[in-house]
Amino acid sequence: MRATIVRRALAGALALGVLLGTAAAGPAAPWAEAERTRPLDRARHRPSQQAEAEAAGPGVAAKLDDDRASRPDLDDLAPPTETSVATTTTSSTTTTAPEPRFSLEPYRGLGAWMDVYDWSATFAKGGPALEPDAVDVLAAQGVQTLFIQASKWDAPTDVLEPERLRAFIDRAHHHGIAVVGWYLPTLEDPARDLQRLLAIAALPIDGIAVDIEARNVADV
Repeated sequence: MRATIVRRALAGALALGVLLGTAAAGPAAPWAEAERTRPLDRARHRPSQQAEAEAAGPGVAAKLDDDRASRPDLDDLAPPTETSVATTTTSSTTTTAPEPRFSLEPYRGLGAWMDVYDWSATFAKGGPALEPDAVDVLAAQGVQTLFIQASKWDAPTDVLEPERLRAFIDRAHHHGIAVVGWYLPTLEDPARDLQRLLAIAALPIDGIAVDIEARNVADV
């Protein structure tokens, strides 16, 4: 009785083993189907056929070359070639701002003040009170900067009497005295004020000053 049971158990185990072996090798096995449909993945994870043939010997390599000539599709199994992209960067250039034309140096030391009523024929009553040689007196007294009014809001030109004004400037520079041209804007016409200031800045002076004290425009 016991021997019969043992024989039946062995027969059942043998049949089960045959069934499992058949299923594993058969076309219906899902893992077998996956192996057949992904040749490119297998090629990526194993040495190429060319490398295996060269390792096996010249005869096998020559046979592989013949097979490749007759079946070009074998080259499709080779792993893709990796390409690298080189990037280049360009260095940016920086620019340096030019040195300012004017500095604060003329505002140091002893200074003297002239307005258009002191030196111009246009606004001085009864003739100009001062001539360019007045600068000689300033130099003798140790004046280092001459502040001279170069125009006025109602002057006939942007720079008032430019030739006469230039004589005062040149006389001051002759004595080593710096010259600062100044202007009092009314702020009623900012564009006109700016036009006059730019004309004054074009003179051969060492600085420009804006005297902001007009009350023509109300506070805002």
